[in-house]
Amino acid sequence: MKNIITYLFGLIIILFLVGCQPVVECEKCLEPIECEDCSEPIECDLCEESQISNNVAIVDTLTLNYGYWIENDKIIIFDYWLLNYGNSEAKNINVNCKLLDENYQLVIEKTEFFGNLASNSAVHSEHYSDETTNVNIKNLYISVCRIESCDNCDILYKRIPDLSWSNIVE
Repeated sequence: MKNIITYLFGLIIILFLVGCQPVVECEKCLEPIECEDCSEPIECDLCEESQISNNVAIVDTLTLNYGYWIENDKIIIFDYWLLNYGNSEAKNINVNCKLLDENYQLVIEKTEFFGNLASNSAVHSEHYSDETTNVNIKNLYISVCRIESCDNCDILYKRIPDLSWSNIVE
């Protein structure tokens, strides 16, 4: 639970920092920010063009774990949260889950249609793989679930290069 809270707190800080940074060099900037509780104004060049639109969902996943279906240990269950930090609904979300072995080699990959996610919300979900013979119940694996695509949204890991698939799976 502590790891989930730390992860969510870190994402909130990242979103705040990303939202406050201008994307492009602006010729036209706003006045310095006046602060009632400060002894002097905060010197900050704010662009009129915002990096994050109010009409776009900002989505991410938080992978919790994987498990085996009790009736058939050849079916893997991926356990994750979908998070929407934006002020708009994310539509037509497709989630991709991967199971990696101890050498980070791909064992199973499955993409599944999730649907829509309301603005400023989180939902827990499970994703079932097809039956496979590649998995040995005695081995340890790593599961990673990511949003592959959606309409009307920015996918958080695609905005932050350190969170890309290539840094997880070679």
